Amino acid sequence: MKIKAVFAAALSAVILTGCAAVFDELDDGTYEEGTLNDETTSAVTDEKTSLSYGTGLEEITITAQEDPDPDRQIRRRRTPVRQIRGVDINGNTLSDDFYFYRSLLSGTYKQAYDQIYAALYNGSQTINMSVSVYSSDIANIVYSVYYDHPELFWVDSSLSYYMNGSGIVTSLTVNFNGTASDLKSSQQLFEGTIAPLIKLASSLPEDVQKVKLVHDYLTNTIQYVSGSEYNQSAYSAIVNGKTVCAGYAHAFQYCMQKLGIPAAYIVGYAGENHAWNLLRLDGEYYSMDVTWDDPLGNPATTYYYDYFNVTDSYLSKDHTRDARSAKLPAAYGTRYSYASYFGGNAYGSDFSGLDYSATMPSDFNIVPAQTQPVQTTTTAPVQTEPSYTEPAQTTPAYTTPAYTTPAYTTPSYTEPDDDYSYIDDWSDEDWDNYWNDMDNWLDSNGYDDIDYNNYDDWEDYYFGDSIDDDYYYDDYYDDYDDDDYYDDFYDNYYYNDYYDYDEYGW
Repeated sequence: MKIKAVFAAALSAVILTGCAAVFDELDDGTYEEGTLNDETTSAVTDEKTSLSYGTGLEEITITAQEDPDPDRQIRRRRTPVRQIRGVDINGNTLSDDFYFYRSLLSGTYKQAYDQIYAALYNGSQTINMSVSVYSSDIANIVYSVYYDHPELFWVDSSLSYYMNGSGIVTSLTVNFNGTASDLKSSQQLFEGTIAPLIKLASSLPEDVQKVKLVHDYLTNTIQYVSGSEYNQSAYSAIVNGKTVCAGYAHAFQYCMQKLGIPAAYIVGYAGENHAWNLLRLDGEYYSMDVTWDDPLGNPATTYYYDYFNVTDSYLSKDHTRDARSAKLPAAYGTRYSYASYFGGNAYGSDFSGLDYSATMPSDFNIVPAQTQPVQTTTTAPVQTEPSYTEPAQTTPAYTTPAYTTPAYTTPSYTEPDDDYSYIDDWSDEDWDNYWNDMDNWLDSNGYDDIDYNNYDDWEDYYFGDSIDDDYYYDDYYDDYDDDDYYDDFYDNYYYNDYYDYDEYGW
């Protein structure tokens, strides 16, 4: 319960990171000063007063294990790894500006990020990696996914992974919390609970007004409770109304994303591990600590704005970003600070306009066609589209090598398990016989001017004599490997030209 107003002044200096109680509730509903739990809290002192801080943010625990098969290799997918993006209340797809930590990754590791997110988004706990990631880098990718996506409230803060003898991660398993037991219902409850606030906020004319409404709603409806259920997630704050700093920060981030306002989850130190937010308004960045604007025992009629849209210079007196969050933009904006914009004249918010029948586009059932979740199995699915069985088509799409080469009609390319390991044992004589068979096939089908195993003949046939002979194999494909010719050509030429997929990081 909220503390009575008579004690508000006494508690105004008590600021929490996601902290344990410093005051004990009496039988009459008031509070008296209590003692901190030494196991879960610590104390720091600033220049003005002694402030009590408690723990709240949990580090993600990552456990490494050697793969039972140390020679296991990553099986690259036939279909491109694509990014799944969320949507705001108006159904607009979120841009890269909303995924702060993904933007810090290299092209290849962006693909790993996308594969991991897609699997978690679909409720898959075990992910067989199709992108090569060294074990020394997997933590950074996992943290980036966790920090960018507050909607993944069912993802717990621990995971394990297998790595092969070369230190490449072959698979990882992520722990889920109890909300995953009926994930669909949990998602509906989560979105249904916050939808009235998002709808009301979206009706305001200025983004900073939307920010203030969300800030006031969260500080008005959430209680800090150390050890509360699922307290590292936005679910604990939005649905349960009891959380610590991680829940406050994830909830604020989620609301900002739904309102189309870029906001990041910031991790650092403020007496102990702590989480807060960074947001962007009209090109300027601001820091926001909703937890510290909701002191312990804060009455429902009392609001604080000490950490509302402040600069990093102001925040640095008691907050320090960790190394990962320090790479994000610095908060230097002043135009939309509380004093600059509201001038102290806007105190609290009116929530009478909340429409509890409101709905909004769901993050959990609207996935743009171009960003369908990637598969996470190590075996590519059998292709069943007509394009794979009708190489005789004469439309432009069927004049590409993917439709005319005999490789797509041989058993090796139609086996359900997509396993080509048997060719590793072929002798030179086996290969010679294979090429001769293919030459005979070409001659019998009117391609007598093409030598099957002469790459220049194929290049001239499909691209004309004007293309440089080394372009297709030396420039277009880095690190070309003869054994991967058909697999590489299928992945890149077919999907890029026929479906106009956007591929990166190959």
